[in-house]
Amino acid sequence: GGPLAAGFDAAKERADQLGRVVRASGGFPLLGGGDVNLYSLFVERAMSLVKPGGLVGLLTPSGIYADKTASRFFKKLAGEGRIGGLFDFENRRPETGLAPFFPDVASRFKFCALIFGGEERRFDRLWCGFFLHDTRSVDDPERCFPLAPDDFARVNPNTGTAPVFRSRRDADLTRRIYERHPVIVDRSGDKERRAWPVRYHRMFDMTNDSGLFRAAAELESAGFYPVEGNRWKKGAELCLPLYEGKMVQAFDHRAAGVVVNPENLNRPAQPREATPHQHADPNWQPQPQFYVAADAIQWPADLGWAVAFRDVTAPTNMRTMIATLVPRAGFGNTLPLLLPLPEHENSYREEAWLLAACLNSFAFDFVARQKVQGQHLNCSSSSSYRSSPPPTTTAASAIRPRAIWCGTTSCASRTPRTTWRPSPATSASTARRSRGTRKRAATCAPASTPSTSSSTACPARTPPTSSTPSPSSAATTKPPSAATAPATSSSPT
Repeated sequence: GGPLAAGFDAAKERADQLGRVVRASGGFPLLGGGDVNLYSLFVERAMSLVKPGGLVGLLTPSGIYADKTASRFFKKLAGEGRIGGLFDFENRRPETGLAPFFPDVASRFKFCALIFGGEERRFDRLWCGFFLHDTRSVDDPERCFPLAPDDFARVNPNTGTAPVFRSRRDADLTRRIYERHPVIVDRSGDKERRAWPVRYHRMFDMTNDSGLFRAAAELESAGFYPVEGNRWKKGAELCLPLYEGKMVQAFDHRAAGVVVNPENLNRPAQPREATPHQHADPNWQPQPQFYVAADAIQWPADLGWAVAFRDVTAPTNMRTMIATLVPRAGFGNTLPLLLPLPEHENSYREEAWLLAACLNSFAFDFVARQKVQGQHLNCSSSSSYRSSPPPTTTAASAIRPRAIWCGTTSCASRTPRTTWRPSPATSASTARRSRGTRKRAATCAPASTPSTSSSTACPARTPPTSSTPSPSSAATTKPPSAATAPATSSSPT
């Protein structure tokens, strides 16, 4: 394997041995689990050595308050009111023009000054500040502000880790939101509570499951031929497209296809944004990088559409949360799904479009910005976001015509399993609106670049009748044209 492989194996063995020694010692019950970080052992040792009325002050990586592996430690200290100060700094200092605090460390590395007391020392409130670039910012009342111990349990009930607020105003708004609305999944008590009856589903791992993926050229060489819905068929075998996060935008599952540049060794697969002409064509489908066998897909049998959201994101993007409705297909780990609980599939068909509208709302996106501290919006973080529960009938009827669907496509009407089901009260009114918006929809432009998103890029478009592509059959008949599409619209679920 060469010296590099031997060095890696030796380093891995040392790390594994350290973990075994730490866990066997019994001296680090809060920070000794998972992948052991050496700095966290010093922090827990300081907590065990300090006098009951003493005080500890340490400079540590910011993971001590943000990482999931440190959540038990921070939740214990914050819940007991033992933390007096938490001042988080970025190593780089763009606002000051000064050199990084630690020139030999990556500029975006974050560290914090953590101040906490012994078992008998308590603080009524915790003074904190985040993304600080100068020690003088500690005296700025807009950048540094107090939080009560209950605020941590309220904002992050499942983990107890610290939220990240860039300003006092952000903190006040977020606390008020969390006082009024439930989290998507609350696991803080004895019984799990859900605002929406959905479950997080990560279908395929782009690395670990890569053996299941096949490019279009591979399928063609193996005797497959393309059929409707951007699918490939060979006898009874059927392959469906594998969607990735880079292919979707808010309310749009046709935002971009994937092109592969073999000369780009770091990121060969890049999104190619759909043109306005392609978006106006209901028969156009984005080309994925890979396809996957239909029988390898875990999907409720009678469900045609589901809610998905982009995993790769950042709090500095134009939109942090980007969600859409997607048809039955394969999905990589960068585009996880929110599928219904088995006993709630019927209500999910009526309310999935409401959930997508909620996730794409400005209020939800604001909360997401306070919670995302890295580059991913995963299950552990998204489940503790505050969300309005399914609205009343009156509220739903007001939101329904405003839930924009920019990804209209003829793949939605291929089988009898209808999943766009309007209520009688809204079918007629939506049909009248659709006649007035049909011409505008023909020239509707897609959302902006793949790194950003806008939920107001398109006027309201008539949603199609959606259905579940059956794995056992792949129709090869010509899809219905836009001119023959039904005039009425209904709720996409």
